[in-house]
Amino acid sequence: MKGGFRLFYLLLLFLGAALGSFYHVVGYRMPIGENWVSDRSRCPGCGHQLTAIELMPILSYIIQGGKCRECKMHIKPIYLLSEIVAGLLFVFPVWFYGFEGFETGHIFVAWAFLSMLIIITVSDIYYQLILDKVLLFWGAIIVFLYVLYPQLDLMSALVSGVVGFLTLYVIGLLGQLLFKKEALGGGDIKLYAVVGFVLGIAPTFLSIFIASGIALIYILLFMKDKAKVIGFGPFIAMASYICLFYGQSLLDWYFNLFVTIQPIK
Repeated sequence: MKGGFRLFYLLLLFLGAALGSFYHVVGYRMPIGENWVSDRSRCPGCGHQLTAIELMPILSYIIQGGKCRECKMHIKPIYLLSEIVAGLLFVFPVWFYGFEGFETGHIFVAWAFLSMLIIITVSDIYYQLILDKVLLFWGAIIVFLYVLYPQLDLMSALVSGVVGFLTLYVIGLLGQLLFKKEALGGGDIKLYAVVGFVLGIAPTFLSIFIASGIALIYILLFMKDKAKVIGFGPFIAMASYICLFYGQSLLDWYFNLFVTIQPIK
């Protein structure tokens, strides 16, 4: 039985890696109008169209020694790392919720949410752009899942989605008044409608705090040009994925710090 579980997790890892690789293509091509459906991936060096074997996640990189089969151009290890990370991110909801998560719908919501986060992360990194069509597509799927599974609280999610959107909208307005320029993109604000819907009100506020903290650390430690414009989407994605699973636990831990310990009499 344990062997069957290991095989399932391994297959899920490779499926997640394949989806992560595909979503990277979608996030890179869709904003600039390139065909992401039927146009196959190519080597950026020689233009060689990748075969089915070369498109196999993780294994193809290892088999080819991290090089293009035609021109022998070195392929950056970041591509291998991103596939492994994507695979693990798809496996994690099953580990966290257990197989009961399939019955309650939580795993399917987590997968849809993760799919959206990967695409908007890629597009925001390359183009500082979060497409409405991506948010609408995955948002509609998530709403459908909430309708399909009665264990998921649709009405609370709708309220949380509105709160998430309005919160970022107000923060954006205040930032614009304070800095005399756009502080948050429209895509970030719309993204938080979906984030709020999935996370709930309190974890949504926590995700804003965590995303801001991660962004600040990145700017201070890794950005040489502090004035360079960067997308906030990747930081939102990281914080939202963390809060999806551990948001309430982190909040409970934080508030428990302020619980008064009664002295021993």
